Amino acid sequence: DFYRRRDRLAAVEGRISNIRGPEAGMVEISSCGLEAFFVPVRSDFSRGKDENSKVRFHLGFSYDGLRAWNVVRI
Repeated sequence: DFYRRRDRLAAVEGRISNIRGPEAGMVEISSCGLEAFFVPVRSDFSRGKDENSKVRFHLGFSYDGLRAWNVVRI
Protein backbone atom coordinates (compact mmCIF):
# COMPACT_ATOMS: atom_id res chain seq x y z
CA ASP A 1 0.00 0.00 0.00
CA PHE A 2 2.04 2.92 -1.31
CA TYR A 3 0.19 5.85 0.19
CA ARG A 4 0.40 4.54 3.75
CA ARG A 5 4.15 3.90 3.40
CA ARG A 6 5.19 7.16 1.71
CA ASP A 7 7.47 8.06 4.64
CA ARG A 8 9.74 5.15 3.71
CA LEU A 9 10.49 6.53 0.25
CA ALA A 10 12.90 9.35 -0.60
CA ALA A 11 11.48 12.47 -2.30
CA VAL A 12 13.77 13.40 -5.20
CA GLU A 13 13.77 15.63 -8.27
CA GLY A 14 14.42 14.85 -11.91
CA ARG A 15 13.12 15.32 -15.41
CA ILE A 16 10.93 13.21 -17.68
CA SER A 17 13.34 11.65 -20.17
CA ASN A 18 10.95 9.48 -22.18
CA ILE A 19 7.24 8.78 -22.50
CA ARG A 20 6.47 5.72 -24.62
CA GLY A 21 2.74 5.93 -24.02
CA PRO A 22 0.14 6.58 -21.30
CA GLU A 23 1.30 3.63 -19.20
CA ALA A 24 5.09 3.71 -19.62
CA GLY A 25 7.64 6.45 -19.16
CA MET A 26 11.04 7.14 -17.61
CA VAL A 27 12.24 9.86 -15.25
CA GLU A 28 15.95 10.74 -14.99
CA ILE A 29 17.02 11.39 -11.39
CA SER A 30 18.87 14.73 -11.20
CA SER A 31 21.40 13.78 -8.55
CA CYS A 32 22.79 10.67 -10.25
CA GLY A 33 21.46 10.28 -13.81
CA LEU A 34 19.79 6.92 -13.15
CA GLU A 35 16.32 6.38 -14.59
CA ALA A 36 13.13 5.27 -12.88
CA PHE A 37 9.95 3.90 -14.46
CA PHE A 38 6.65 5.77 -13.99
CA VAL A 39 3.09 5.68 -15.32
CA PRO A 40 2.46 9.03 -17.08
CA VAL A 41 -1.35 8.82 -17.18
CA ARG A 42 -1.53 8.70 -13.36
CA SER A 43 -0.09 12.22 -13.17
CA ASP A 44 -1.63 13.63 -16.37
CA PHE A 45 1.59 13.61 -18.44
CA SER A 46 1.49 12.81 -22.15
CA ARG A 47 3.89 11.88 -24.94
CA GLY A 48 5.06 14.73 -27.17
CA LYS A 49 4.14 17.36 -24.58
CA ASP A 50 5.81 16.63 -21.26
CA GLU A 51 9.25 15.23 -22.11
CA ASN A 52 12.01 17.23 -20.34
CA SER A 53 9.56 18.57 -17.72
CA LYS A 54 11.11 18.96 -14.27
CA VAL A 55 9.35 16.78 -11.69
CA ARG A 56 9.43 15.75 -8.03
CA PHE A 57 8.56 12.21 -6.99
CA HIS A 58 8.98 9.48 -4.40
CA LEU A 59 11.65 6.97 -5.37
CA GLY A 60 11.08 3.31 -4.68
CA PHE A 61 12.22 -0.09 -5.86
CA SER A 62 10.51 -2.96 -7.63
CA TYR A 63 11.69 -6.29 -8.98
CA ASP A 64 12.12 -4.59 -12.37
CA GLY A 65 14.21 -1.67 -11.06
CA LEU A 66 13.71 1.88 -9.80
CA ARG A 67 10.15 3.20 -9.69
CA ALA A 68 8.91 6.81 -9.47
CA TRP A 69 5.64 7.25 -7.55
CA ASN A 70 3.46 10.32 -7.10
CA VAL A 71 5.19 12.25 -9.93
CA VAL A 72 4.34 15.98 -9.90
CA ARG A 73 5.50 18.86 -12.10
CA ILE A 74 7.76 21.43 -10.43
